Parts: sequence; C-alpha cells; structure tokens
Amino acid sequence: MALEKPYQDIPGTTVFDADQARIGYHLNMFCMSLMKPEHRAAFKADQRAYLDRWPMSEQQKQAVLARDYNRMIALGGNIYFLAKIFATDGKSFQYAAALMTGMSQEAYAAMMLGGGRAPESQALPTIPTPARSIAGVPVGPLGLGCMNLSHAYGTPPPAPQAAALLRRAIELGVTHFDTAALYGFGSNESLLGEVLAPYRRQIFLASKCGMTGVDGRRVLDGRPETLRSTCMQSLARLRTDHIDLYYLHRWDRSVPIEDSVGALAQLVSAGHIGAIGLSEVSAATLRRAHAVHPIAALQNEYSLWTRNPEAGVLEECRRLGVALVAFSPLGRGFLAGAVTDPSTLVPKDLRREMPRFAEPNFSANARLLEPYRALARQVGCSPAQLALAWLLHQAPHLIAIPGTTSISHLEENLGAANVVLPAEVLVRLQQLIHPGSVLGARYNAAAQADIDTEELALSPAPAP
Repeated sequence: MALEKPYQDIPGTTVFDADQARIGYHLNMFCMSLMKPEHRAAFKADQRAYLDRWPMSEQQKQAVLARDYNRMIALGGNIYFLAKIFATDGKSFQYAAALMTGMSQEAYAAMMLGGGRAPESQALPTIPTPARSIAGVPVGPLGLGCMNLSHAYGTPPPAPQAAALLRRAIELGVTHFDTAALYGFGSNESLLGEVLAPYRRQIFLASKCGMTGVDGRRVLDGRPETLRSTCMQSLARLRTDHIDLYYLHRWDRSVPIEDSVGALAQLVSAGHIGAIGLSEVSAATLRRAHAVHPIAALQNEYSLWTRNPEAGVLEECRRLGVALVAFSPLGRGFLAGAVTDPSTLVPKDLRREMPRFAEPNFSANARLLEPYRALARQVGCSPAQLALAWLLHQAPHLIAIPGTTSISHLEENLGAANVVLPAEVLVRLQQLIHPGSVLGARYNAAAQADIDTEELALSPAPAP
C-alpha cells in the first residue's frame, strides 16, 4: 500500500529513516481509524519488508510478525490514549512503539533507527515466555546468571555498566536472577541489591551459600551455623528479607548433606528463604537431600559440550519434580565463539585453569566450531542462540541462566527462547558435539575435588 503523504508530513514524528516513518504512519493510522483493514495489511507488509533485512529464518520472521501484529490489535482499547501520546513530542513514536513491542523506548529507537544496520544480536530481542517454573513460581526458560558481573572472568565491568545490563534485563522481561555469596566475595549480591531493589516484587531472586570468600580465599563450609550466618549477610546485601531460592553452592563432604539441608529447611521455616536448591551434586546426593526437605532446583553445568547431567540428574530431577538450572550453557563462551585464542585471556580468567581451554585440547575442540556455525546459519540464528535453543529442547523442567557483561549479548541470548530446532538439526548437533568429541575435563583436579556430579568419559587428548 503506497502512502498518501510524504513521511515528513506525518504529525508528531521525528523522521530518521523510511522504516520509522512507515511503521510510525501505521501506528498513527491505527489510532485515528480504529485500525481499518487496509492499514492492518499495510502494517504487515511494511513490517515484513523490515524483517527481511535481518538474518532470521522464515519461521522466526513469521513469529515476530504474529507477535507484533497481535500486540498492535490488543492496543485497540487504548487508541485514544495512544493518539494522545503520538501527538505530544518528537519521542512519541518511540514511546508508542515501545508499548507495542514490550521494549524500552531507547531499545526500540536503537533497533529501528540504525540506518539499515542489523544490530550485533542478529535477532530481535524477545521476552521469554514464562512456561517453566521453580518451586511452583513461573519463570522464563532463560534467566540471568550474574557471576560475570563481579567474578571469575578477569576485571569485572564498571558498576554503571553492570547496573545498565541488569536494568536492560528487567526491560526485556527477565525475572530470574542468579547470584551467590561467593561472587565477588559479596559484591555481586550488593550490586543486585542496589539495582534490583525497586523491582524486588516482580523478580525471582536466587543466591547461594556454603562457599564464600574468607580473607581473600574461597572457602567451602557447609556447617549449619555458617549457612545461617551467610544467609543473614546475603539478605542484608540483597536489601531484602526473603530470598526466593537459596542453593547450597557446593556440598562440603565433611558435613553430612542431611545436616546442611536441615539448616536450610530451618531458614525456610523462618521465612528467610522460599525454597532450597543444590549445586553440582549427583542424583544420589539429590535423593538424600530431597528426603530431608523438598529440593526445588538443582544447578549443574549443562551444555552441548558438558553433558554430565545426562548421566543421572536430568532424569532424577524430572522424577522428583525438581527444576534443573543449567549454568554455563554456552560452554563458558566457547559455543558462542567468544574464545578464539585462550592465551589472550586475562590472567585472572578462570578458563586459564580449565583443561578444555589448554592446548592441545583447545585447538582440537575448535575444529568443531565451523560445522557448528554452519548449523546455526541453516537455522537462521546465532551460534549462542543455537546452543541455548538446543538446551531448552532437552527437557521441559530445564532452565538456562547464561551470563554476560554485554547488553547486545543479553538481547541475543534471550532471542533463543523463540528458536525452534527441527529434529534433523537436533540429531546433527548430537552427532557433532558430544562427550566423545570434546577433549579435556571441564575442571582441573583441585576444582574437581569439590564436585559431586556424575562424570562422563571424554576423548583422550591428542598426542603433542
């Protein structure tokens, strides 16, 4: 449908490019004409033309079209309100469009006004559908692991940058935020407490105890009195009187798991925590703990190249009604292509101590990436989205918590919630990346000593 007037003459808009003008025109027409059929059709046509500029699959484009069209129709009851907004000032388009898409004004403007350049995320940001749950509380299939903002991967980002990422996650509909007393030796909890306090009632907050920083060193301590003390400190740092999910970060084998879980059960009874979780334990340990008090979630590493949960806990979680929360779902950045030369990692990056990132293992593992990227191109998503989508296809009780310090990567990761993988692609991924094709253990010997998970046989390292 050709527009009847020049874009510059559309009242209430500031024209930056033709895409903004066309879609802004349709917004205006929706408001003024009670969404006549011809304007609905024109909106679909021009929105489709815009989406064709993105490297998305046809299935993804159709999903976005349906989403935005349905949201537009849903605004029919607020037409007068939107019309008033649309005529106020030069930012009215961004405000009205943000209402339509569920994005912030700034994010929509950045997406739409990029002069024809597709953003780094390679897919439209999306709001995860809350189709999964922990302890009966609906959460999205993708949460946010917050460790990267304070811990483990070298120098953390400046506080304003970390705060901006957390707020962007809120804008995008993330409700599940995961931290720990260990991360930054308390500074990560303090960061979340400061930034997320205004949103406390709308988020699902998870933290961990049993492994903390003492005098600059990591200390494993599962004694009941230590867990209670750590919880009180976490509540203060998080600026809340209740943590929705509280994990035992690691099982201290000098303390029976029943004693540690019993202490956490007392915290539930006192109202300090809502539910109990475990991390990096086996199916046998999960059963023992669950017999003391219902365990709501088990957080273990799980990704295409770390398949240990398939040896027991994935099925045991399903049987017991426990959510399996997957950390490092992108293989600590490997599957996203974030690591091309481990020797360039900063000195305090924990991956420097991981056998998979050491030679000759890394070079052998890197050979998997090109055929993996080819599958991502076939699906029409980024490599990171492919890894997350694969994970979400494994089980309905599985939730992934990728971490990042980049807003563009955050947006990219959340787009994985809408990626549907054909059966043929799932099979090819299974054939390409599996325990027999990945070289090197995930932890060094010292870190492995604190882990209780089942282990899978890996390929031997190639000869030097």
